[in-house]
Amino acid sequence: MTLLHLALVVVIFVLVVIGIRYFGPRFKNPSPGPPPGPAPRELYVADEGDTAIWVFGIDDFNSTLQVPPVRNIIGGALGDVGQTQLRYPIDISVDGGGTVFVLNQILDRDGSPLPQVSPVLIFPAGRGGNIAPFAAWDQTVFGANVPGCLAVSSNPNSLLLGVASGGPSVEQLDKFPQQPNNHALPGSFALDAGFITGIASKGPSFALVLTTQPENQPQYSVLFFAFTPDFGNGAANPSQTITGPKSLLNRPQRITFGPDGSMYVTNWGDGEGSGSVTVYTPDANGNFQLAHRIGGPGSINSRLSQPTGIAVGDDGTIYVADVSQIKVFPANSDGDVAPSQTVNMNTDIGMPLGAEITGLAFHIPKQ
Repeated sequence: MTLLHLALVVVIFVLVVIGIRYFGPRFKNPSPGPPPGPAPRELYVADEGDTAIWVFGIDDFNSTLQVPPVRNIIGGALGDVGQTQLRYPIDISVDGGGTVFVLNQILDRDGSPLPQVSPVLIFPAGRGGNIAPFAAWDQTVFGANVPGCLAVSSNPNSLLLGVASGGPSVEQLDKFPQQPNNHALPGSFALDAGFITGIASKGPSFALVLTTQPENQPQYSVLFFAFTPDFGNGAANPSQTITGPKSLLNRPQRITFGPDGSMYVTNWGDGEGSGSVTVYTPDANGNFQLAHRIGGPGSINSRLSQPTGIAVGDDGTIYVADVSQIKVFPANSDGDVAPSQTVNMNTDIGMPLGAEITGLAFHIPKQ
């Protein structure tokens, strides 16, 4: 072997040793790479018309809805609720722990009772398809009040129902059914008169939307309550009341809280295209001049018809359910502004029964 050949062998040997020492550990223990980003934010949609729950991903860059939905829960055919037990869902709430609470309508379209339908269904967030709820509150817990339950909201310790018929009342439930199923009403109180259409919780407080009709002249109010020791004894007085002409409440429907504690209310208004979203600061009280209003009479760009469900994202983006459409408005929108996005559930999703969106809930999945 010549000196040149020996030098070449030595170089090859050195390169092999270096390669094994450098690349070997990487083959055995590959680099984990950068940590995963946050889970996409989500919007839960209660669709009474299609007997379905839709879940849309929310774009992190501009907070628009990603179409098509990432998953859904769809009830059975008419007359058959299926294992999902969904039937005409009319409101929805998602708590910080990742639990979805759905309020079912227990009357059929002709007004006849649906005895096999549970009024409150509880699903885990992140699941979709033909799944059964992991828990449900049975009709027998509520008695005659069940047909009048129109709004649901969850807080860290309990579940709240706004009852519209048989005298307006707020029912506070255990968050999850116990065994036996008889622990549903740790607290309840009734209002003197009126019609509750919306309820929302934030921390130790909650707000509800109330319509009363003294001498056939409708009066609209937002009542703000704190959970007090008297709540379960049927005695509760509002700590704040928003009412009067300056509030611009007009056939109010649903209510939600924004990340800064502001209150957002959907209003049907006086007719086609006169619907609105009215926004109030956390300290609003009395005949209050509202902070913002989207739409209202004479609006051309907003064109809110009969807005019902509403949700506000962690960045203040406003999501409004308007019959069969979801309209997205940027944070702090004010006046006759056009939505930054409109999702038509009938044409964009293509459900045959015709969407009727009644409830929205913003959700940030846990890591």
